[in-house]
Amino acid sequence: MNKLLKFSFSSLLLICTSASYAGDSMLEYYNYDMIAQKVSKGFEPTTNSIKIDNSDIYVSYTTWADTEYSDTDGDDRVVRQNGLSYSKTYGLSMRNRDHGGNLTDWHTIDNNQGDWKYDFDMVLFSFSEEVALTNTKFNYLTGAGNEQQLTVVGFNDIDIFKNASNTVTTWENIASSSAITSVTHKNISRTPQGLGKYEVTYPTLTEAKYWLIGAYNTYFDPNGSMDDFTGSGFKLASLGISRQGENTTTDVNEPGAMALMLMGIGLMLYRRKRLV
Repeated sequence: MNKLLKFSFSSLLLICTSASYAGDSMLEYYNYDMIAQKVSKGFEPTTNSIKIDNSDIYVSYTTWADTEYSDTDGDDRVVRQNGLSYSKTYGLSMRNRDHGGNLTDWHTIDNNQGDWKYDFDMVLFSFSEEVALTNTKFNYLTGAGNEQQLTVVGFNDIDIFKNASNTVTTWENIASSSAITSVTHKNISRTPQGLGKYEVTYPTLTEAKYWLIGAYNTYFDPNGSMDDFTGSGFKLASLGISRQGENTTTDVNEPGAMALMLMGIGLMLYRRKRLV
C-alpha cells in the first residue's frame, strides 16, 4: 500500500512538473554585424534585404534628419537622407549638412549645433518581425562624454515616416506619435576618444518591428532640454537583437486531467490507510 501511495504522489509530481513547462518559450539571440553584412535601404525589408546571421530575420533601414530641406534656422522639417556611409574600420555614418550655412558635416550620426540650431540624425531600422534590441556597438565616438548621447525609440508602425515626403513632419510630430512603444536614452561613454570599441546594452526593452536609433534627441525626452547637452556623434558597428523562440515543449491537456485523477486516488488511498 505504501509503495502504491508513493508511486501515485511521485507520478503526480512528475506530471504536474511537465505540465508547468508546456507553454514555456526561450529567447533567441542574434548579432547584426553591419560592417561584415553591410546594409540595405528601404522602409520594409524583403528577401533581397540583409538576412541577419543564423536566423530568418531580414532588416532594412532609412536615415532621417531635420536638415537639407533648407538652411534656415526656422526649418525643422524632418527629411529622409541619402543613407549611410560605409567604412570597414570606423563603421556606418551619415553625411548631411548638419549645420546649415557654410559649416561642414561631422560625417557621423550626430546632434551637432550650428547657427544656434540643433539638428538630429537618426536611423530607422525595419525588421521582418518584432525583435528586442539587446545592445548597440560603435567603432567611433566624439563629443561630450558626460551627457546623454543616444536615443532609441521603438515603433509598431512607421506611417509617419512614409508620409513625411508629402506632409511637413517634425521631430516633435514624430515624438508624439501613438505608434511609439518604448523610448530610452543612454550615455555611450564618458571618455570618447574617437576610434575605439564602445557598447550600450538595453536590458528591459520590449519587442518592436521598427527601431529608431540616433544621436540624443530632446524631442523624445520630456525631461530634456537643449541646454542639457553640447553635442555628440558616433558611427554604428552592430546591433544585438533577441526574439521569443518557439515553445520548447508540446502543449497538451491530458496532464491536467491525469494529475487530478492521481490526486483523487492518492487521497483515497491515504484515507483508507488511516482507517485501517
